[in-house]
Amino acid sequence: MNKWKVAFFALAGTVLFAILLVVFLATRPVDGGHVAKSSAGESESKGNVLVVQTTTKELESISKKILKGCSERLAFTT
Repeated sequence: MNKWKVAFFALAGTVLFAILLVVFLATRPVDGGHVAKSSAGESESKGNVLVVQTTTKELESISKKILKGCSERLAFTT
């Protein structure tokens, strides 16, 4: 067989394997995750809960960036 045919089928097989691997990894169930447990005083909420851990300086920096972005968007609309 021609060496180009062998190379073509090897490359096609590698691409097909990579696509199947990505599909398999994307659709398989997750074993578990780190989920924050609620405190004894908190009631169990229904729905989604987002827990964020940050420092005061980081929170202040994030809020300043968000407020700056909002004020810039408002300046363009008026």
